[in-house]
Amino acid sequence: MTAPYSKLQSEPLSGYERELLAFSVRWEPYGGGDEFIFPHFGIGPALFYRRVLDALRPVRDHQLSPDEQKRLLDFCIRKLDAQYGIGGGADCLVQCEKQ
Repeated sequence: MTAPYSKLQSEPLSGYERELLAFSVRWEPYGGGDEFIFPHFGIGPALFYRRVLDALRPVRDHQLSPDEQKRLLDFCIRKLDAQYGIGGGADCLVQCEKQ
């Protein structure tokens, strides 16, 4: 059986989204670098992690290994749940936009 996304064309990432992922890969081992998110991206950490989750969707061409993808997915969801009380659910983007 094939994966549900295998027949879909992947969506390319913008340069901004690639920068979000590069920052996440670099800072995840150190807890995320939350204090550097606003100065670098102009958004708060909650919205940042939600945008990273969006860039990690299976139909996105993020070019990360499956292990990197899973590690970042788990990390972003944990950050949103534990620190911001938002979770990674469907209405997270609306809640993140308000912060």
